[in-house]
Amino acid sequence: CSAFPNVGLLYIDGDNFKAINDQYGHDVGDQFLTYFAEKLQISLDYKFNVYRIGGDEFVIIVDQINDYVNGRSNGLDKIIQSIQENLRKGWTIDDFYFSPTSSIGVAMFPDDGSSVDELLDNADQALYIAKKNGKNNYIYSNTVHS
Repeated sequence: CSAFPNVGLLYIDGDNFKAINDQYGHDVGDQFLTYFAEKLQISLDYKFNVYRIGGDEFVIIVDQINDYVNGRSNGLDKIIQSIQENLRKGWTIDDFYFSPTSSIGVAMFPDDGSSVDELLDNADQALYIAKKNGKNNYIYSNTVHS
């Protein structure tokens, strides 16, 4: 067991976001992303930062993970379930109701990488598998590489 707690990187992608832009236009799409980011913050009780890294992709760094054992963390699982729940509650923009889902790839420092680039790359690969497995899903990077 490491003397330092683990750090988790959540790579989050809104499922089917392109369809929202195509169907409702970019103004609604921009508002949608603002609400999406807000829901992420609410899910984290504003304890961790949410970074938008492009389009509908967000990264959250969760530090002080003390329960990462056998490739899983109950604490991280709870945060992810909170994200999925809060997104599912949805919101209304211009009389249109949205109840989005997200796919999430999880990479852990130091197990899945020792640099931000490595962690992002591994979380992105996990995210790709989560989407391929049917969206509204999350997967830990270690299950992709094992």
